[in-house]
Amino acid sequence: LPESVRNVLGKHVKITERRAVRMETKGDKMENRILVFTPCRLFVFTPKIPTKIDFNLHYLDLQSIESKKLSQLTLSTVDKVYSFHTQEELNQTSDSLITAIVTAISDLFPGIPIDQVVRRIEVSPVGRMENLSNLLRGSSNDSELSIPCGNFSRQYACMCDYYGLPYREEVAWDVDTIYMSHNSKELNLRDFDHLDPKDLIPIIAALELNSFFLQFRCSHLKLSHECSERLLAVLKKSTTLEEIYVDNAGFKGDFANKLSMAIISNSNSSLHGIDLSHNLIEDRGATHLSSSLSKAHRGLVKLSLSHCGLTGKGVAQIGHALALNKCMASSLQHLDLSSNVAKDDINTICSFLAQPNVLTFLNLSNTDIALEPIFGALLRGGTTHLRHLDLSKNYFSTKKGKELPPSFKQYFTSALALRTIIVSHCKITPEALKNLLLGLACNESIDNVTLDLSNNILGNGGCHVLESCIHGVRCVSTLDISDNGIDVEMAGVLLSISRNKSMKKLILNKNFQNMKSKHATTVIDAFVHLLQEEDCVIEALCLIDCKLKSELYSLINAVGSNQSLQHLDLNGNYMGDPGARLLSKALQINTSLRALSIDRNSITVHGYSDIAYALESNRTLRCLSYPLHDIMVAAKTGTDKVDLLWKQIQEALQRNMSLVGPSTNGPSTSVRSMQKSETSHNSSQNQLVDRLIMQVNEAVRSLQRQGSEGRSSDIENARNLLSDAHSAKELLGKLVSSVEVAQDNISLSSSMKPMVDEIQALLTSHLQSIGDNLWHCALQHCNTVMSDSVATEQLRKSIENQSLFPVSVIQKAVMDNATLQLTEQFNEMSAALCRTVSDGVMDEVVQSLTNIYKTLAGDSNLPLDCKKRSSTPDVLKSRTRINTEMNAQDGGDESEDTINNQQSDHSPVATPVASKRRNLLSRKLRPKSTVGMGQGASADDIPDLVPPLNEQLGSGHDDPDANEEEPGVNVDESQADVSRKSAPLKHLGLSRPKKPKTRLPTRSAALRVGGNSETASQESLDVDGDLSQGLDTFFHSTTMAT
Repeated sequence: LPESVRNVLGKHVKITERRAVRMETKGDKMENRILVFTPCRLFVFTPKIPTKIDFNLHYLDLQSIESKKLSQLTLSTVDKVYSFHTQEELNQTSDSLITAIVTAISDLFPGIPIDQVVRRIEVSPVGRMENLSNLLRGSSNDSELSIPCGNFSRQYACMCDYYGLPYREEVAWDVDTIYMSHNSKELNLRDFDHLDPKDLIPIIAALELNSFFLQFRCSHLKLSHECSERLLAVLKKSTTLEEIYVDNAGFKGDFANKLSMAIISNSNSSLHGIDLSHNLIEDRGATHLSSSLSKAHRGLVKLSLSHCGLTGKGVAQIGHALALNKCMASSLQHLDLSSNVAKDDINTICSFLAQPNVLTFLNLSNTDIALEPIFGALLRGGTTHLRHLDLSKNYFSTKKGKELPPSFKQYFTSALALRTIIVSHCKITPEALKNLLLGLACNESIDNVTLDLSNNILGNGGCHVLESCIHGVRCVSTLDISDNGIDVEMAGVLLSISRNKSMKKLILNKNFQNMKSKHATTVIDAFVHLLQEEDCVIEALCLIDCKLKSELYSLINAVGSNQSLQHLDLNGNYMGDPGARLLSKALQINTSLRALSIDRNSITVHGYSDIAYALESNRTLRCLSYPLHDIMVAAKTGTDKVDLLWKQIQEALQRNMSLVGPSTNGPSTSVRSMQKSETSHNSSQNQLVDRLIMQVNEAVRSLQRQGSEGRSSDIENARNLLSDAHSAKELLGKLVSSVEVAQDNISLSSSMKPMVDEIQALLTSHLQSIGDNLWHCALQHCNTVMSDSVATEQLRKSIENQSLFPVSVIQKAVMDNATLQLTEQFNEMSAALCRTVSDGVMDEVVQSLTNIYKTLAGDSNLPLDCKKRSSTPDVLKSRTRINTEMNAQDGGDESEDTINNQQSDHSPVATPVASKRRNLLSRKLRPKSTVGMGQGASADDIPDLVPPLNEQLGSGHDDPDANEEEPGVNVDESQADVSRKSAPLKHLGLSRPKKPKTRLPTRSAALRVGGNSETASQESLDVDGDLSQGLDTFFHSTTMAT
């Protein structure tokens, strides 16, 4: 009977428990059945040979588990109740059955309470439940420690089995390798959008009972109805999911209603972030959503509803819900209601903003609201924490000539955390601009503020306000006054900016487009004055689409000697090749510029040739944005030359990047490489150890259930090895930490300081001797002039002062560059040592765990190569596969076993030690993806990970003579191994319908088909013999019939 069960399920299916029971049927009738427990399903077999499956239950379908008697077990689903009785005459209880079910659930969903999967578990008397709880608590902890990403891969496989969908190994690989190596807690559905929509269902469903992932994102991905329903089911059940990002997912108002109901129904939800941007939920959806917002007992941290088609009514509903929920004021940090037409219905929003709150991000842009009430509310409740304020594309309701409310200026004076202010496209009046700047000028609590005043048509009045006030606004470090139609008025603004030494970045895009040539000189002179000041602090200058053309030449010349500018953006100025030539001259002497953008400047191959030549001597420029527009035009004259020039430019930029000194704020390159190697080991070696840990844990639990007291020493040894295995998984990180501590203790600076002093003394002595020679030469040739003692003494002191070689130059050459190279080499060698130690320990751990598993399982005499571990997850192996042809073939695969044997079947052993390196390498190779299947190919066209049963069982019963080597022929061992293991080739298009023939075959072909080969050969000879036959008709002119 065990062999028959194995034949039905397949030899690769993992069986955790097998028990003969009696099942209640109609009335009080009892029938014998065989219960077979697998990782995610319970199969009920008939006690006949050959046996068959009566029915099966998925653990996720269970609603309750009851056992009011020692020999009784009752399992309830949504629509049925099943009652089983163990054999009392053999002193069997239902405890082992309950343990098998709950252990399987705990292994599938580590860290998740059992009652979250099965709603009700009732066991009488109470003492039985306590014993079961103690056993299950230990197994759950072991599973939680050893499985990466909260066991998402097996949960995904379980959901594939539950919904009857194909298992995609690439999904499990991405999670186990990419997500785990980056320790990413956010599951992004865009990583799997190349799959069929139905393949996304188990991925989403796996989040229901996963404790690892905290965020879910499906931005800009249209979800199907089935996927959206699965997402709602996740929100109803998950207790760990904290944030969902479903912006631009194609949802409507009905989804907002269902989302609201799902949030309300889950009292244990941890959800505190919702992003529904770019979904047209409209006012109806906002009304439904507001009900859940007002009842959220923990509040929200982030709420984004931009571009949702809301009107004033919907915005008012949201604001009323936020103000009504007292938790929102102390929890909500991010609020985005942009691009919704609120108009004047903002009283409820102002009521919420007027409360003392913890908002750090507020975006009300493009809502068509008056700004004065917003600042009045912010003055009362938003001065402490608010950092980002975006009120662009709104308006000021105060009419021209009237004063603004005092709250407008007072808010900017009293704000304590403000870092970004965006009031673009607001048609800000000179009076409002003056109050804004004066408020910021009086604020001494903030700094490094970004002020965006673009697209406000400032005009003469606004420029006059900027000129008179901007020099005193010390808290602003970035000023954006793009697209304001400023021409000659910019000269005074630039002179005022030059007096403000806190201004680091200046953005002046799309100005000067209609500037007259007589005013251009004044403006460019102001730019030159700004850049040529000795104490200039401007680090970034953007002049995109200003169309300055030849007027830009003087500014480019000023860049050459500037020592502060690091970023320069000159896109869209049409300076041509002459401007590129001047820019190349500037780059040859500039030592501060780090990034440069020069696209849309009508530069040809000659201009880029000048820039490439300049970069040969420039050692500071590290980034030159790819000039796509100009390169495409220049490539029309010669692609090869353009490619060669751009290659030269890139080589120069890479050379400059390699000259960057060690960072004092972050880890070195080798330290980062060690951290990367650590994550790589976590995603490959640790997975191998995790599988071994799970198998050893299972063997230990199996022995404990059997009560094998004589194996206590083996169990204790196994526990010690498991503890070492968990420590070995974290060993590489600890080794890296110890290396970092050792690196901190190394002081190359102190060792090189005597060298620096010696070099300085040597160079200084040479300079002094040169100075003495120059002194005597001048005294010899200009004796009369040098006779003046005062002038002679001054010249002598000047020579002595300039003969001292600067220490800073030596330190930069020796301390920085040499230290960088030595440190990087030291770190690389340290990383190699870490990997050597870690690999050695992990090898020993793998060997020890494999040996102890064989000892516990009783297979110490069985070579490891006799079993082959399938790459299919255990939960997927429980799928029912019935094939009558397999019964005879699988008869000898399963060893004899009794029905009442409580020991679990041994899971396939781990990878053999001799080949684990090869398996680690193969694990790093991503499985074959569904990408590139061709248009119209569905997910069903891709073979399932589980091979057909006849192929699985037939692989071990091949023709014994098929792989025998011919005598005297040397066959490569690897090729012979491939030939033995590979499946026979199949003609995939053999059964494809053929296109009907429309032409008769040639005479020779017809003869060959008919079998008259001799006649066909003679016919072909006759044809070949008379080559002149038909030539006259072939070359004869003919007229086509009309």
